[in-house]
Amino acid sequence: MNDERAWYLLARDADSSPVAFSHFRFDIECGEEVLYCYEVQLESRVRRKGLGKFLIQILQLIANSTQMKKVMLTVFKQNKGAYQFFREALQEDVYICWIHYCNSTPMTDNNGNNNEKPATSTWS
Repeated sequence: MNDERAWYLLARDADSSPVAFSHFRFDIECGEEVLYCYEVQLESRVRRKGLGKFLIQILQLIANSTQMKKVMLTVFKQNKGAYQFFREALQEDVYICWIHYCNSTPMTDNNGNNNEKPATSTWS
């Protein structure tokens, strides 16, 4: 999150306290300029009120205004709630938005510890 290429979209409440943010970058994926959303986090008290969807819509507007080809993000297969949220929040009729849908395969290191490495596939 300290990378110099990182950008943040911040939402604050009436008292100017941060309640949500998105971490994103302008990047190149498969030769195309994209806005890549790395994180969207909301405090529990502001969830399910439309703020998350609003943040995604703002990211789409930023992508459009900066001539990015698409908005991209990663969703793990096990996180069905996040998958459904992003699927509904992304405006596919306005932007070509891809969701990386990852299977997380446990891998074991030499000490027998599980290390998860996602295998990424793309669909639109």
